[in-house]
Amino acid sequence: MTTQGGLAGAGLVVVADEAAAAAADPTGLVLTDVQARRLSADVGPGAGLLGSDLDRLAPATDGAPPVSYLLAAWVSAGTSHGSEQARQWMGDQDWTHAPLLRFPVAAVALFVAEVAADVNAEMPPLGAATAGSTDATTAASATLATVQTSANGLISRSAARFAGPCSAVQNFLATVINGLFDALRITPSSGSGFFDVLTSAFATIWNVAVGLAQGLVQGLVEKLSATVFLAIRAGVGALGVATIVLSYFKDQTLDVTLDPEATGDVYHFAVGAEADVAGTFVAKGKELTADWPTALVDCAKVAGASLPKLIPPGAPATWTVIDPVGVIAPADLHVLVDNDLAARLAFVTGRESQEQKDKGAFELDFAHVTVKIPRDEVKQFLTLARDQVNGARNQLLGAVPAGPLRTAADTLYAATIDPTLNELQQGITGAAADAFSLSGSGAVPVTHHAPPETTTTASTVSPDSSSPDTTTPADFCSQYRDLVTWIRANPPGDVVAWATEIVDRLTTMRPSAPAEVLGDIDVELQVYGDVAASANAGVIGNDAVPLGQAAQHLGTLCGVASS
Repeated sequence: MTTQGGLAGAGLVVVADEAAAAAADPTGLVLTDVQARRLSADVGPGAGLLGSDLDRLAPATDGAPPVSYLLAAWVSAGTSHGSEQARQWMGDQDWTHAPLLRFPVAAVALFVAEVAADVNAEMPPLGAATAGSTDATTAASATLATVQTSANGLISRSAARFAGPCSAVQNFLATVINGLFDALRITPSSGSGFFDVLTSAFATIWNVAVGLAQGLVQGLVEKLSATVFLAIRAGVGALGVATIVLSYFKDQTLDVTLDPEATGDVYHFAVGAEADVAGTFVAKGKELTADWPTALVDCAKVAGASLPKLIPPGAPATWTVIDPVGVIAPADLHVLVDNDLAARLAFVTGRESQEQKDKGAFELDFAHVTVKIPRDEVKQFLTLARDQVNGARNQLLGAVPAGPLRTAADTLYAATIDPTLNELQQGITGAAADAFSLSGSGAVPVTHHAPPETTTTASTVSPDSSSPDTTTPADFCSQYRDLVTWIRANPPGDVVAWATEIVDRLTTMRPSAPAEVLGDIDVELQVYGDVAASANAGVIGNDAVPLGQAAQHLGTLCGVASS
């Protein structure tokens, strides 16, 4: 058993395949090599799930901060190898808005594993009696995924194994869920005395999380009590179950290139009456980091499920263009994948006069694009995964002796595993489906020239006005030029924070905007507001259709671009 690459962290074990995990019966969070590699491949900017999606997967109760804040606290203030690695992946963020941040699933895995390891190390050992505990509590502290009962009434670690095409998968899931719940001491019945020992590392995470969420989350309690601690551990267990499922599926990345490649790596404005300067963004899929595990393939065949694969011709693709200055005019943003398994977006650059080229100041701007292609097979995959987790759940439940303990175990699974599976199937294939689409991004650099100083912005916008009022446009344009300067100096890294800054600046300058460009300002506010809110690609794409024209209007008015 080893750790894999960037996923090395306390409590995380990586095994070769499903059979290896079932044979080892490890305690903590266990992933196969394929799962670990796929998680390691999806840690770039924008990767992962929104904190709000994670909060739905593992709802907070009893006054605990939502798990997104616990994760934010661990990433931002943790000192372990795992938290430092997650911090490198995510960079600087506004951690007080944890539900709006994207957390790589790899970071979630490291968090779950570390909490489990911390609890396992500092809590009483399984089966050990503690002050205030009862015989029922002691028995409940034992593992659930077993069928043999020892002389003292504790359930042993000898797990039952199912047979059949999906047996390897179900046995693996049962082993992993059992080991994770063991480490977290999530048991079907337990007295408060069993949880009187609170781990120092977790207490630190708690304190930071409370500070981040203070004033933003209603009903938050400040003291980490045994009841709250138990609720949090149940939530971490639910995140663990979700991680096990999601780590089988990789967010396939698309390579986005330009055709033709620009001379000198840049495009330019067409000058005068010359032909349009045209180009095309081309998005093509990369190979998966590894083949699907044999056990999962065999199970999928029997279940009639389709594992995610490369996109088929005719699949819908949605492009989004973020072009603050308006240097390109894109064609249709909603296209179909071609027979060569590529999605394309054609565009032309802007135009300028010969005089503007000769006398205007040289400028270089970028238009950024993203592309999303939904994958219907994901729904089938998640249905298959749900069925296998349910099979493992039944296996675990059947291993518990009949009576009060089995009833308590059934209640535990209904509260921890079932809601997670429901949210995975409903949320991930619905509002959060973007995180599991084929996705890619690219940019095109475009050179052009500012209007010559002899060209007045007033005559450009209102040629029929003999004495235009330039006071308001001048004040507005000063702010708009500052925004463009900021955008040029700050290409999007953290896209949400970048778009939020643009929205704030546009909102501030809107009251001083001339009436004729208010509609253009509102278009930009809508699009960047969508991006700041992490809206799905379809919504952004629809709202972004008039963005290029709006940016060109504003640029022409304020002398930062020309149509």
